[in-house]
Amino acid sequence: MKYLFLTALLILASCNTETANNSSDIAEADPTIEDVVAQMQLNTEGSEITWERFLDQKATKKKVKFLGAMVDVELGPMQLNMNGEVTPIRGEMTTINSQCSNGNLIFDMKTFKFAEEKGDGIFNTKDYPESELKFNSFSALEGDSVNNYMVTMTMTIQDHSEDIEAPLSIKSGEDWAKIKGAFIFNTLDFPLRDNVERKAVITDEVTVHLNLDYKK
Repeated sequence: MKYLFLTALLILASCNTETANNSSDIAEADPTIEDVVAQMQLNTEGSEITWERFLDQKATKKKVKFLGAMVDVELGPMQLNMNGEVTPIRGEMTTINSQCSNGNLIFDMKTFKFAEEKGDGIFNTKDYPESELKFNSFSALEGDSVNNYMVTMTMTIQDHSEDIEAPLSIKSGEDWAKIKGAFIFNTLDFPLRDNVERKAVITDEVTVHLNLDYKK
């Protein structure tokens, strides 16, 4: 009788173990648990974009109008530092489980104009009034308390795109996301000048400072 009682206990324990394991497997593979995806819009009033430009240029010749005729004027080598603000127009950000996934920023190129050059700047704002910065991916960085994500981006100016990578500070929640930091792009990477003028430019880099606020 004792043997029958022990055998029954062993069978019961085995059944309970299998049931617990099966329940655990079902919980791990529960298809009802879905990612929480949120779409947010750029808060343009709460966002700020500024830029700093450094231009290093060789001596050049330019045609200018003088007394009704076009004449060649020689310009010596120059280095120029400029700065200003950019007006953000709109933008979107997608988060998955409160983490930034991808997004974009559209800005007004007229406010990015470098008026000291060509009068209207190097950007053709008449045909291309807007440009776009896409946020393609966000990879967490360890050991950096300020810029906690490496962000891959694509800058598109006048239908020409260039990939950019920079460490940025990213903070996000269920219905908000903030991006702060800076990246650099080289204007020579874009088809903004004719070949003659391009040869005279040694360096023309623009540092863009972002302080963006996205909300649901």
